[in-house]
Amino acid sequence: MKQITDFIGEYKDQEIMKNSEVLSKEEQERILKGVMSRIQEEASPVHTGRRWPKARKLFAMAAAALVITGASVFAAERFSLGDSFARWMGGPSQEQIEALGISGHPLNLSQTAQDVTVTLQGVVGGSNAAYLLYDVLLPEGQEFPENDFYLFENQNLMPEKSGAYGYHSELISKEGNTLHFCLNMNGWKELTGQNVIFSMDTLINYDEDPDKVSIIAEGPWSFEFPMNYSDTSVLIPIKETIRPWADGAITIQKIRVSPISVHLKCSRSMEAIANQEYQDSRLMDMNIRFCFADGSYIDDEDRLTSGVGGEMLNMQVNRSYRKLIDLKKLTEIQISVEDNGETKVFSIPVSIK
Repeated sequence: MKQITDFIGEYKDQEIMKNSEVLSKEEQERILKGVMSRIQEEASPVHTGRRWPKARKLFAMAAAALVITGASVFAAERFSLGDSFARWMGGPSQEQIEALGISGHPLNLSQTAQDVTVTLQGVVGGSNAAYLLYDVLLPEGQEFPENDFYLFENQNLMPEKSGAYGYHSELISKEGNTLHFCLNMNGWKELTGQNVIFSMDTLINYDEDPDKVSIIAEGPWSFEFPMNYSDTSVLIPIKETIRPWADGAITIQKIRVSPISVHLKCSRSMEAIANQEYQDSRLMDMNIRFCFADGSYIDDEDRLTSGVGGEMLNMQVNRSYRKLIDLKKLTEIQISVEDNGETKVFSIPVSIK
């Protein structure tokens, strides 16, 4: 007869590892019944009275293993954003950080070139914007120079369904032999679920004199990974048509907000297509403010990246921020524009349960 660990291993691969959270009691019982059925099928016929004590013992062992395995799966799916990210984000509440971490996807992918190791920690984000957190490590006992000017001369990010997209990488902290980076990516197509290729070479360090550049390692480093985080964005209902400018060239149709970004889907008139650069610049200059129940707000002063793009009659606006947007406390979104010397403010009430 097979050992109980073999049966548990088979059912763990087939059933448990498909789940990203602890199994329910009913699901555990269903799987355990399957385990016991397999045990009884492969066991040679013996007197029932002599087998029950051992069967109960095996059942208890299987139950304990399932509970432990379920808990480990849950823990493995949790993405720890780390203290560096929290400080870089201006010190959001622990609740916000934990909620964002639960929706994230840990990667834990590492490559070493010339004794410098690049480790992709994980990804987190919304439908059209995401953050990739990655570290650069020197060998133990070595430290990076004191200044904080580090970058890769050549970085390339390529989603499989690219469309129009952009990305921006920034050093968020340095600790001894470790650099912590955050790469922000925005796409007009949904990023969630896509595969991404991320490559880089030539890590350099420079001080205030741009002529004094030190090459730390030339690489290259290259990764391919899935964007399997949970989409944290929420569609905000728009009850009234919003045409920010009097000429009616642009209409805001949809607004999606995630803890890290906002995505606007817009349409433009046929007449506006002939002057695309003018329409793009107007959308870039548009101010978006998020107002919260406690009177605080996030606006363009906290903006990390901004992008405008589109084709023909469709346009999109992506913006990410250096602060986390607390969706539970968000009460209003204000869109402000300048139109013929006049400041116009459009208010969209928000109530997210």
